[in-house]
Amino acid sequence: EMEAEADYFGGVFGRMAGYNTVGIGGEFFKRLYKQIDLPDSLFGYPSLQDRISICNNSLNRFERLVPVFRAANLLTVTNNYDQAAVCFHYLADIFPSREMFNNIGVSKAQEALNYYQAEELKYIYPFGLDRETRLDSSNFYVGNKGEQTTIEKRQVLLESAVELFEKSISLDAEYAPAVINLALAKCLLGEEEMGLALAKKALKLTAEEENLTLKANAYIARSLALIHNEKYTEAEALLEQAIEGNKDFAENNLEVLKHRKEKKYARLLKKKAKTAAKSEIRPAQVNNEYIGEYNLDAISTLAEMVKEGGTEENFVTTTIQKQNEERPRTIIYDYAEDGVLATSIWQSATWMKGVWGTTYLMTPKGYEGKTVRGIQLGNHSEDVRKQYGVPDRLLAASNANYYVYQDATDPDRIGLIFVINNQNEVTQWMIYAKTDHPAAVAGN
Repeated sequence: EMEAEADYFGGVFGRMAGYNTVGIGGEFFKRLYKQIDLPDSLFGYPSLQDRISICNNSLNRFERLVPVFRAANLLTVTNNYDQAAVCFHYLADIFPSREMFNNIGVSKAQEALNYYQAEELKYIYPFGLDRETRLDSSNFYVGNKGEQTTIEKRQVLLESAVELFEKSISLDAEYAPAVINLALAKCLLGEEEMGLALAKKALKLTAEEENLTLKANAYIARSLALIHNEKYTEAEALLEQAIEGNKDFAENNLEVLKHRKEKKYARLLKKKAKTAAKSEIRPAQVNNEYIGEYNLDAISTLAEMVKEGGTEENFVTTTIQKQNEERPRTIIYDYAEDGVLATSIWQSATWMKGVWGTTYLMTPKGYEGKTVRGIQLGNHSEDVRKQYGVPDRLLAASNANYYVYQDATDPDRIGLIFVINNQNEVTQWMIYAKTDHPAAVAGN
């Protein structure tokens, strides 16, 4: 039994280190036994077949966690931080890796940003989600939880984010996304010198980085740290360098920097408001959007399938058992069929006042269709802005940005998201909606 556990945890820790130990483990043991001429069964050790089974079972277990990772990231993008935290903590309990702690920290930091007024937070901060996890074999509502003031709430959230980023870095000191995020959080907490030092480290870590978005985010983090230290000329130069890899964040911050004085900034905001008022671009009407043959009606259909106890033939299902009121029972359904990907997340908790669910319909790789306004994979981000306007929310990831457009008639419940890579190209889009609860989760 101890040897079997050693095989399992060896696979886990190898995967955490970035090696596909579980994926190749079965073949490795076959070749090892043959090479050194071991019998299939040895006293005190798992048999060869048992060892292969351990690897296969571990691989299946990891791959069933990938939808949970995707769900957690999507929930963060759509402002559902408490629910995202449940998924991330579940993953971290099983697979305590750098990207898990980084992404929980990002969720906390993004939530903290909601507690700033526009005049308090002129610049945008590229807290970056890691969109890839080593779990995947293919890659090698703010709740009322107290009477804290707005300032106290964001302070607590940012301090929690810092702890998580530091935990991520403790697992990999050269993990640039967490170093960048820690630098940003330190700046927001008023620890400008520490933010400056961390941002300098991030620049060194990404000096040879091929991922232009990650490299640009390091430039932006350093520029924000310099701004906090009133070193505006150096900050401007870094933002100019960041445009190549993260045009959206760099150009926005560059514009604000050039209008940083109070009167200039007020004029800038007034100008933007006038431009928005004159715009002929209609707000997003998500009810009209299709992915393949699916639109928002399909989300209701998927919910009905869940209510009826959709089988493994319909869904890959992951259940996270209730830990406490903060971490309620959660079920994630992953669906891939007929040219569409779907992820549906359901939770139930007293503080939510009922059962809560959100479903995302996503374009698969190589999708050839278009949005109702003619956007397709490969289009430039400017094409998206021409058709849909300025995003209601802009979020960063380590290798992409998210444009979030809220529906014109039901902005709190329905939306459209575009994923934009470092070449400013659309690599995916999705529609999402909060939906009524399924019986599968209700009452649990």
